[in-house]
Amino acid sequence: MICSQGLILKDQDTLIESAGLYGSSSIHYLNRADMTVGLEAPLDREYFGEGCELVNINGESLIYQLTWQERKVYK
Repeated sequence: MICSQGLILKDQDTLIESAGLYGSSSIHYLNRADMTVGLEAPLDREYFGEGCELVNINGESLIYQLTWQERKVYK
């Protein structure tokens, strides 16, 4: 089972979830109405996805995901 590690309210309709487990970590968009997964970006199998953050830089929204013991950040 994949565990939620981070959850962000992107807008009224969308959540961004960082899910972690070695071998199956990902970050994905969830439709709040029915909690279906939209876009999904898996991490390489050797990384454990932790929290995530939505950052606005010069009008552009970027999503960053942290890894656990590997101490890496992906955008």
